[in-house]
Amino acid sequence: MRITNIMMSQNLLSNLEAVQTTVQKYQNQLASGKKINQPADDPVGTQLTLGLKGALSDNSQWQANASQGLSVLQTTNDTLQNMMQMLQRARTLAVEVNNGTFTAADRATTADEVQQIQQEVGSLANTQVGDMYIFSGTSSSQPWQGGANWTGNAGLVNIEVGKGEQIPINADFTGLFQGTGSIFNVLSGFVGDLKSNNLSGLQNDLQNIDNQVQSFTAKEAELGALTDRVQTVQKNLQQSSTNLSQNLSTVQDADVATVITQLTNAQNVYQAALSVGARYIQPSLADYMQ
Repeated sequence: MRITNIMMSQNLLSNLEAVQTTVQKYQNQLASGKKINQPADDPVGTQLTLGLKGALSDNSQWQANASQGLSVLQTTNDTLQNMMQMLQRARTLAVEVNNGTFTAADRATTADEVQQIQQEVGSLANTQVGDMYIFSGTSSSQPWQGGANWTGNAGLVNIEVGKGEQIPINADFTGLFQGTGSIFNVLSGFVGDLKSNNLSGLQNDLQNIDNQVQSFTAKEAELGALTDRVQTVQKNLQQSSTNLSQNLSTVQDADVATVITQLTNAQNVYQAALSVGARYIQPSLADYMQ
């Protein structure tokens, strides 16, 4: 087959367009800092990029959930410690009023302070983080209604910290606040015995308060274990996020030094192609292509 000037010109134009496309690709990579600027650049890499970005988005949400969960747990633990201080004060008073030197009038005066303690514990029991009553279980209503009235439940509030993985950020507090053995009933009984100067009842009150201290201590330990678990999950999520970001960078980020070399090579090829074409194709056509 005879090779004509037209065929040579068409072949040269096709090669030049291919080289120009390559030059433009490397120029885009330098400008954006990314190896992949459109799906056609790397179909497989594009799919990997989409998958990694989706994983990072999920990870970010899980980290936000864990952070919120830690806030709830830390507030709950701090509030329980404040309640423990109230209980310890009530216990100190229970020890004092069981002393034989206390008079009925002294015990009646002490009853006023215990009532204030009960009120303070109730206020703490209604602590909120956002819209969540931290001691109310899954109930969205204010749990302590005054006196010994408690409307919370034993439901657990869970947060999602992974695909199919959930962690509770509260505990069952009904044993502390609800029923005949609740802190409110214990303090109410203490107040009643102080006002009636019931010495045998006051001895029982001291034991009941000690039992409450043990119950609160056990609940603090339970929350501590939950907090440790959420913190561990949070650290793992942060590490996972770092790994995903590094993988994404490997897939989509351009190596500037390499791209500059590739661009220079492509530009050299383009100039060489122009030079060679100018020798073998009619000057008018070569001039037009330049």
